[in-house]
Amino acid sequence: EMAVMKPEIVFFGEGLPESFHKHLEEDKDKVDLLIVIGSSLKVRPVALLPNVIDSSVPQVLINRERLKHCCFDVELLGYSDCIVAELCARLGEEWVVDSHTAGLRPDAGFTSVSDSIHLFPGAVAPPPPEPKPRPSTPKPPDTDGRAGVGCVGCVGGGANGAV
Repeated sequence: EMAVMKPEIVFFGEGLPESFHKHLEEDKDKVDLLIVIGSSLKVRPVALLPNVIDSSVPQVLINRERLKHCCFDVELLGYSDCIVAELCARLGEEWVVDSHTAGLRPDAGFTSVSDSIHLFPGAVAPPPPEPKPRPSTPKPPDTDGRAGVGCVGCVGGGANGAV
């Protein structure tokens, strides 16, 4: 007897479960930091998350390259494993999980291109010019619930922090 196996993922073009939208609505006002790791942020509705949260919430991108269609307060560009290991090391020994994680900490550190853009090993260079700051008035998100290609405008306000 044959059976169809489907992993617990949402395929391109499929709608997300109603629980996603329910939790997003319940949780969006509780967010105090948004960290995006390893994403192009081109598939909706997840691509809209930076637009949904309050404009005062700091947004951090950890990615190999910048996202031309998004504006983040801090961009840490390079291999995400190295960047997260560096952040953990800076937070203290209790954040270094094991010797494998500790070994990922880059000895060379990082290069700051600006107050908000930092290049780690693996960064795709050169980075394009820094985008304009996010406006403080967010656009209403398109939340039709279907996954698909979308583009995120620069909305929000952000805290313009540094590493």
